[in-house]
This record gives sequence, C-alpha cells and structure tokens, in this order.
Amino acid sequence: MSTAAWAFVIVAAFLISSLMPLIPNQRQRQQARLREQARQQGLRVTVITPSDNYPESYVHRGMLKYLLPWGRHMPAWQGSGVLFASGVAGEGQWLETGRIAPDCLAQLQTIISSPGPDCALWEFSTTGVAVIWHEKGSEDTIGQIYEKLMALQQVFNQP
Repeated sequence: MSTAAWAFVIVAAFLISSLMPLIPNQRQRQQARLREQARQQGLRVTVITPSDNYPESYVHRGMLKYLLPWGRHMPAWQGSGVLFASGVAGEGQWLETGRIAPDCLAQLQTIISSPGPDCALWEFSTTGVAVIWHEKGSEDTIGQIYEKLMALQQVFNQP
C-alpha cells in the first residue's frame, strides 16, 4: 500500500473514532424511547440537578423527574412535599404527610405500596405529582408510572 493510501486510512480512522461518541449507545436509545413515551402521555421529563434540594440519601445527580401536571383542576390545598422515599431494597418511608387527611393518606399508601423499579421519590407540588427515578425499565414501566401518577392526582382532587 502506498503512503497516500496509509494516510487516507489513518485520517479515516481518526475521523470515525472522533464521531463515535456522537452515536447514541443502546442505553441512550432506550432512555430516548422512554422519555418520548412519557411525553406522549403528557408527562414532563426533567433531569434532577443538585440545586433541586432533594434528600441526597435518595436522589442522585442524573436521575429524572417525570411530572404529571395538574391540568385544569388543582387541588384545594396549596403545598408540596415528598410523599414516599424508596429504600435500597424497595422498602421506604413516608415523609411530610402531616398536611394530608388520614383517609387520603391511606389511599396514597395503597397506590404507592409497591413503588416500582428504581423509583426513588414520589412527590406532590403546586405543579403536579411526580416520580423521581433512575429511568431503568421498559415502556411498560412508563405506563405503570403514568397510571400511579393519575391515581395520585385523583386522590388529591377529591373534595
């Protein structure tokens, strides 16, 4: 092979290796599918940052928040807080439940009794109800999360 041919091969290899990081890997493609499905169901998807002030023992940088906005009907109460924080083995604890009526809290506990794969926090706020999670799972997981968020909203929208 001539010198020009070798130079071409080296330049081509360099260009290809420079472009490889721009091509999404399998995990990134899966995350894009999950996020797109979430958006199609009306969820807002945002990346959690350190300035969001979540408990560090549950939430880590790079986790995602899937928020279901209240829509037309906001609950009568005004407040926000973390409902449920999942532990490592799927166990967790209820946080900031003092402002929630006992019968409402019982319904919420039923809905979040099995938090779901990689779900770290379930929360409510003036913008809606949300889950913060590691975004591992399938498209079925998005459907399950959406159903739980809808059920949470229904509980909060009760008179």
